[in-house]
Amino acid sequence: LCFSEDSRLLASLGTAKDDRVYLWDTRTGNYVCNASLKGLKVENACWRGDVGANGEYVFVTCGQDGCHVWKVNPYQGLLAAPLGCNTGSIKRHCTCVLFGRDQSLFYCGTTSGDLLSFTYGTRILRDVHQVCKGKITALVALPGGAREAYLLGSDDRSVYLFDAGS
Repeated sequence: LCFSEDSRLLASLGTAKDDRVYLWDTRTGNYVCNASLKGLKVENACWRGDVGANGEYVFVTCGQDGCHVWKVNPYQGLLAAPLGCNTGSIKRHCTCVLFGRDQSLFYCGTTSGDLLSFTYGTRILRDVHQVCKGKITALVALPGGAREAYLLGSDDRSVYLFDAGS
């Protein structure tokens, strides 16, 4: 489950059996739309913070099959097919995802302890940061401050600080 930045929408990822993503309007409690995950093994999702001029929302899913960007217009009940992210020859099992402070990048934690950064506009892998030896299980933005920083939880029982400015 994940809520949009304005708390208007809730995305729920279905099970492998139903293979769907569902979107809900939290103001009314009504169902907005759903779409097939097309066999993608999705584990986590996050919403982009800003809403487009036409009312379009964006969220990213991640999992064993990498990252995918989805666009939804809740007013028309339309959910576009997911757009895959280009990682070149690098293959990673992604576990968690979060948009950066200015929304131009998003970050994905992996089972190999890497933090991947993607450029939102192009959906292309920008950097691979080796953070830890364990699987990254959680990714949280630190509030405020002059520098953009994140805390990463790992299954090696440690918490790591990632400074996006370095």
